Amino acid sequence: FCPGVPASGEEDVGGEVIISNRAAEQLVGSYSVLTADGQAAEAPVVVEPWSQAVIDVDSLVTAPFAGVGVEIEGGAELVGQRAIHPAGDSVSPCANNTSDEWYFADGFTVDGSVETLILTNPYDDTASVNLKFATAAGESTPAAFQGFTVPPQSVRTIPIAELGARDEPVIAVEVESQRGRLVVGRAQHYLGGGRLGYGVTLAAPALRDQWWFADGEQGEGVTETFAIYNPTDNDVSVSPFFLG
Repeated sequence: FCPGVPASGEEDVGGEVIISNRAAEQLVGSYSVLTADGQAAEAPVVVEPWSQAVIDVDSLVTAPFAGVGVEIEGGAELVGQRAIHPAGDSVSPCANNTSDEWYFADGFTVDGSVETLILTNPYDDTASVNLKFATAAGESTPAAFQGFTVPPQSVRTIPIAELGARDEPVIAVEVESQRGRLVVGRAQHYLGGGRLGYGVTLAAPALRDQWWFADGEQGEGVTETFAIYNPTDNDVSVSPFFLG
């Protein structure tokens, strides 16, 4: 389940889904493309051994964001999504399952930066979710986003600024489903505050007591920051370990 990539039709803006076959046998399956108006495209897909198939999403639909579901018959594959944008291209994994809860620890709206939540419902029944977000000032549950519905086989987007979180350096978000299961992603356009670029991210489907980051970067002009979000009612003690 790929939550969503841009497919607006704007120049130099687009999205792809990449299916990788890491086996010696051909993979056969199908994919469907979802937008705010429902299922917009469906087609078979074949991935040859030790190769990749690329779904050019914006060539199939025109929408601010489009989600993609991939189903392979009797095999296993790796699937990721790529956003193409003048501010920078971004690759993120897709989810291998839906969930009734999703979390983001780090969002950003400083200097007009735009953070957009992407909620994709791949099923035939309407999903209903409650949203909660937290900043340094505290937690908020806007009434307009309690019982927020996502129609069957469709994508809905929420600009974080609509939640009242404007000019915030760190915004954490919790999406909890009251009915149905879905997949949640985010598009982040950094426009200032020391951060520039564009990225798409898959939310975390559960809370964990351990998180691992395989790759970091240090050097002149490089700053790396870890955001830790505690959505529970209890204090949490965190110990970071840095491995060279």
